[in-house]
Amino acid sequence: MGYDTPDSLKQTQSVSGASFPLLSDMDLKVTRLYDMQLRTGWPMGDMGNIPEMGYVVVGGDGRIKLQRVDEYFGNDANDILTALKGP
Repeated sequence: MGYDTPDSLKQTQSVSGASFPLLSDMDLKVTRLYDMQLRTGWPMGDMGNIPEMGYVVVGGDGRIKLQRVDEYFGNDANDILTALKGP
């Protein structure tokens, strides 16, 4: 399976304490929209047509504040928090 199920997202949200929505992108529509699909030459790039790990922070105005495809996106928690807090 190349995506998170709604149940696994609920568990992730509960365990992490995240107060923001998590996305299950089964048809890869959002993955392609934000250009976050795996590519040959990337870590795990030959696994097929699945999303790359990463994140997109969208502001209340609908504009992208931060976007990163990152195998170790959990290491960037401070960047994510900074983007969420805004200027």
